[in-house]
Amino acid sequence: MGSAIDANDIVLRFNRAPIISREANGSRTDWLATSVPLERDTIDAIGPRRILWMSRRRSKMNMIIATAGHLYVHPKEDVLRLAASASVERPSTGLMVIDLLARSRCRSVELYGFDFYKSQSLSGHQSIDTAPHAYDREEAFVTGLVARDSRFTICS
Repeated sequence: MGSAIDANDIVLRFNRAPIISREANGSRTDWLATSVPLERDTIDAIGPRRILWMSRRRSKMNMIIATAGHLYVHPKEDVLRLAASASVERPSTGLMVIDLLARSRCRSVELYGFDFYKSQSLSGHQSIDTAPHAYDREEAFVTGLVARDSRFTICS
């Protein structure tokens, strides 16, 4: 689905944003949303125009991200509000971005790669059993959002 992904106005990827294959994953990254510190070479390789720091834990943000141009820092209150409304203790970066976009004026959002950990994440070493997120509840929250907000589509 790489060409369909790249055809969007803004391509937003998460955390370490691996692109395994341009044909499958596309090649653009306009915005990078992360809750993990990243090294300069990782950010340079991904090449985002904007970085979104989504973690409520500001102490995790390293200087490389803190001094990046065009940095957005997600409000802690929004993370806490989302955790309560989605019934999760710790929202994933993906869920926080979906919530942010739902509250924006964007015309449409195509979600690629969201299978709520039914397949192993490509950006880390965790499994569904060791990941600190409640993906079943995140899936229920996003499924409900997609059902009531026609701007959102899960593309598989």
